[in-house]
Amino acid sequence: MSTGRLFAARIWTMIAQMVVLIGAGTGWTAVPGSLSVAILNVEDERDGSARWLEGLLTDRDAEVRQRAALALGRIGEESMAGYLIQHLRREPDPAVRESLCAALGLIGRPQAIKVLVQTLASDPSVAVRCRAVEALGFVGELVWRTVVAIFRHKDERAVEPLAVLARKGTGTVRRAATWGLARLASATGVPTLRELAACDDPFVCAWAIRGLGAVRRATAREVLPLLSHPVRIVRVHAIAAAGSSKVAEAVGPLLRIARVDPDTNLRIEAIHALGLIGDAAAVALLEEFRGLQGNLGRACDLALARLKVPESRFLGGAVDRSSWTILDWLGWIEALAAHGGIGARGHLSRLATVERVPGDTSGVAVAAAVAALAESAQAPEAPVLVFHLKSPDPFVRAAVVEPLLKLRGGAALMTVMDSYTAAPNDPIDESRLATVRAVTTLKVPGREALLRAALKDRSRNVRLEAIKGLLDMGEKRSRFDPGPVGTGRPRSHYRRAAELVERTPVATVATTAGTFTIALLAREAPLTVMNFMDLARSGRFDGLLIPRVVPEFVVQMGDPRGDLSGSPGYAIRCEVNRLPYERGTVGMALSGKDTGGCQFFVTGARHPHLDGIYTAFGRVVRGMEVVDRIVKGDRIISVTVE
Repeated sequence: MSTGRLFAARIWTMIAQMVVLIGAGTGWTAVPGSLSVAILNVEDERDGSARWLEGLLTDRDAEVRQRAALALGRIGEESMAGYLIQHLRREPDPAVRESLCAALGLIGRPQAIKVLVQTLASDPSVAVRCRAVEALGFVGELVWRTVVAIFRHKDERAVEPLAVLARKGTGTVRRAATWGLARLASATGVPTLRELAACDDPFVCAWAIRGLGAVRRATAREVLPLLSHPVRIVRVHAIAAAGSSKVAEAVGPLLRIARVDPDTNLRIEAIHALGLIGDAAAVALLEEFRGLQGNLGRACDLALARLKVPESRFLGGAVDRSSWTILDWLGWIEALAAHGGIGARGHLSRLATVERVPGDTSGVAVAAAVAALAESAQAPEAPVLVFHLKSPDPFVRAAVVEPLLKLRGGAALMTVMDSYTAAPNDPIDESRLATVRAVTTLKVPGREALLRAALKDRSRNVRLEAIKGLLDMGEKRSRFDPGPVGTGRPRSHYRRAAELVERTPVATVATTAGTFTIALLAREAPLTVMNFMDLARSGRFDGLLIPRVVPEFVVQMGDPRGDLSGSPGYAIRCEVNRLPYERGTVGMALSGKDTGGCQFFVTGARHPHLDGIYTAFGRVVRGMEVVDRIVKGDRIISVTVE
């Protein structure tokens, strides 16, 4: 073996072993008393001017140093990267070095690469080396890093060492390597994935067949035995692979699953797969099931739309929509957009110009129709987009701003600026963020005035986007400071959060599918847990639709709109931590950094690519079988906390 390959094998053995530690990290250290309250306060405000935090990195108490490093990372002030690097080089305590590495990853400045690589090569603590590798994945350079980091950057150099580890490794090493190969979705890894698809480890088997499906190279030999596998995650990925790879021999088993399987979510997945295969028997079942109520009927509509069946069949026939739910409308709009025919776009245009549809009191369906129309808007539809720039719904305005600028360029800038300045009191930042991002991405002539106005926006996220836009125009970084969030929270708010750290509250979530119990991990995410508890106690979750179910991935809930864009009218900051996304982990759903609120999700299996991005704040301790039973359209009955 060449020196380079030997190095690769050794480094990946170490990395795969470190994945165990990444997935088993203990909670962040809690600092008691008034200091903990003060840290929570500046951390929540993202106050980069709180330089006293840097002084805590030299505190005699290692727990204080560890907590200060975490806070600096979460705040994300880029100028602090240099201080963190200095302290990492001389910090004697491995737990603190671990936190310093994590903080550098959260800040994400390239200047940290050198010290992180040095730490990876020479630190005596495996846990610290683990965190250095993870941090490198976020900094963004193509260096040897964890399986997760390699996946994030699609580094082809990882395929060979991962294949070796997947074939020759055992236990967690083999699982980590297989996961990495599957997520890389490289044709080079196909021979190894074919071999692993017959593995007796269900996790390895599941991710191997998923990887084959991702590159559309699964065959009947791998797929057919797995469609009846006793472990659910294997069946889920086998169904998906059969569809993406168009395995004609799988049509018979998929038809049986779609018709009679007791697991509704598997029936839906089988319908999607049949739609991708698209042979005559599959189409016959899809047209037969179109009339069914709920998830199965909606899945058939979407599958037929993607097959581009003639509009006379797709749109023909009288349909009584008077009893449709919001999910029925959203499903139909998605299908119309997927079909894309003249008649389908006509339906979208009509939906985009009505005020309400039956069963939708909040206008969510109309907003979805506008967004779908805008995504592929053509010049004659520009007036419709201009009209919706005045919508009271910020999500509608967010959906139309970039398509309008694409169609009309600088000629639409004044109209867009008027929409931006008319929206300062939106309860959420969505439309203002979309405006700033769009003028930057499209390099719209004359955008500087809008970007400079956005520097004074009340939202720190909008101010950050404006700074990015001005830097893109050649401005110097040192000229801009986004400033703190300005939460307006009293010190008592943070004192209450700090007190939660000393215990583990429990939430009981009652749904129409059954009840499950969450241990709320306040030690790792105290402000997120407190926000969740406050929402639960005020009844904000009661009666809400569950709008997203992806079997063996996530069940997402807590959305007051029902279209995955809802919020409580405010946003909370991320509390990224070391909790791994395993089966039953509860995380905060986001549309970007520091945009959490009321939507949360439960993971159905280990998903390392979520680690360090979404705030993990709980773990299901009872009732995961209920979570598995939940289907899109079920409802939360109540959430109680104690």
